[in-house]
Amino acid sequence: MKDYRNTGMKECRGKRVKMLLLFFLFAFLPFTATAQGYGLQWMHHPQADASQQIWFRQDLMLHDPPQQAHLSVASDGRYIVYVNGYHVSTDVFSSNPTGMIAMRDYDITRFLRQGDNVIGVWYAPVGTRGNAESWAADNRQLCVSMSGITADGHHFTVNPNKGWLCRVANARVTDYGETVDGTKYVSDWNRGSLNLMEWLPAEITYDGQGGGFQTNAKPVIQWKGTQGGFRVKRILKRAKVIQQGRTVIYNFGEPVHGWVRVTLRGLKKGEAVEVNGLRYIGTGKTDDQACRRFTTGDAGVARILLPAGRTASCISRVEAIEVSNE
Repeated sequence: MKDYRNTGMKECRGKRVKMLLLFFLFAFLPFTATAQGYGLQWMHHPQADASQQIWFRQDLMLHDPPQQAHLSVASDGRYIVYVNGYHVSTDVFSSNPTGMIAMRDYDITRFLRQGDNVIGVWYAPVGTRGNAESWAADNRQLCVSMSGITADGHHFTVNPNKGWLCRVANARVTDYGETVDGTKYVSDWNRGSLNLMEWLPAEITYDGQGGGFQTNAKPVIQWKGTQGGFRVKRILKRAKVIQQGRTVIYNFGEPVHGWVRVTLRGLKKGEAVEVNGLRYIGTGKTDDQACRRFTTGDAGVARILLPAGRTASCISRVEAIEVSNE
C-alpha cells in the first residue's frame, strides 16, 4: 500500500520540478512534438500477448483527501480510467488521434477519500492482427502520473508508474471485434482489497530504451480534458426480428456505428454467444450482458448466433448503441 505523503513528498521531491516542466512543455508545444524527446516512462504487462486487454491497478493511502488531484494518462491503445471503482470520465473509453498518442488530464479530486484508494485502468490494444506494424508498440501500454495540492496546501507528485500491478483481463481484441469471457471477470479488480494471485508488477520501459522503439514512433500530444474520447450518442431499442435456426437477426432500420448490447437470460456457464464480431462466454448467472467495450462496428443490424439448443426466448433485450468521437 502506497502512502502518497511518504512517497510523493520524500521520494519524488527531487523529480517534482522535472515533472512540472514536462507538463508545461506538453501544454505549449505543437501537436507534432515527439515522445522520445521527453523520455516518457511507460508500463506494460510483462507476459501478455499483443491482443489481450489488461487491468492495471495502483493502491494509494491518503491521510487526508487532497484539495486537488489530477491524473495524466497516455497510452498507445484505448483505455478506461477508474478511481475506487468509479469511471472518472463521461467518455465510454479514451482513444488516440490517427498516428499519434494523446496525453489526457483527468480531475479525480471528487473520487478520492481518506484512507485506502485504488486507481484502475482497463487497457485494450488497437490494430489489426494481419498488420504486424500496428501491433508493434506493446510496451507503450500506459504512462500515468498524479499531481495535485494536499489538504494543507502543498504541491505533490506521485512517481509516474511506480507501484502499479497488472493482470490479463477477461477479454481480448480480435480481427472482427472482441472476445469476452464472463466467467473470468474479477468484480473488484479496480476497487477494494486485492488478491495478489495472477497479478504481476507492471514492467517499466523508457522511450528510446528497449522495446524496439524507433525514431519514427508515434508523437505524443497534450489534449485538454477528455477531448477525442468516444461517447454514446443514442440508443435504439426497436427492431424487426427474424429467426433463422440458431441465428436471430434484429434490424433497427437505419445505419448505426457502435455496439450491439444483448441481455440474455438463463445461459449456462461457458455457453458462447456471437454478436456482430463479439464472442461472449456466459457466466451461468441469471442474466448476462454481451457487449463490446473497446471496438466498434456496424450495429444497425444485429446478428446473434445462439448456442446449440437455444431459441430467441433466452434473449430479453437487444439495443443498438451509437458510439462516436465527434
